[in-house]
Amino acid sequence: MTDYRTAYPSSTDPELLTVMMSDALFRMPTTWVAEAHAAAGGRTWLYDLTWQGPRLGACHILDVPLVFGNAASPLATRFLGAPPPPDFADLSHRIRTAWTSFATTGDPGWPRFDGRSGTTRLWNVPVSDVAYPLLESRRIWPAVPPAA
Repeated sequence: MTDYRTAYPSSTDPELLTVMMSDALFRMPTTWVAEAHAAAGGRTWLYDLTWQGPRLGACHILDVPLVFGNAASPLATRFLGAPPPPDFADLSHRIRTAWTSFATTGDPGWPRFDGRSGTTRLWNVPVSDVAYPLLESRRIWPAVPPAA
């Protein structure tokens, strides 16, 4: 917790817990796989959904209604409300376009993750491509843990 408190000094305890859990369960394992895949010569892309849904913010599973363009399903309304936020349709279209491009051509349409710059697509409004966005967390988790 001390490392996180130092890295994110203005965060509240609940915010720190959210970052810690996100890092432990999703972000760092995904980053390690992306780094290993890129280092082995694989074509690798990384993204982070940072768009804030109206009910729980940017959370796990929020990408499902965005990927499928369905804001009216029970799952979607649980996270988005009804009607969905006005920027849902455009962001959903952009995400679906990238996924379709990846499925048909092997390229989602943004720069590859190379392990050096860590180029990452941020799905938000506006959409952007940035160097690895959470360097503080990456410093706390410096390497792939040894296999058990």
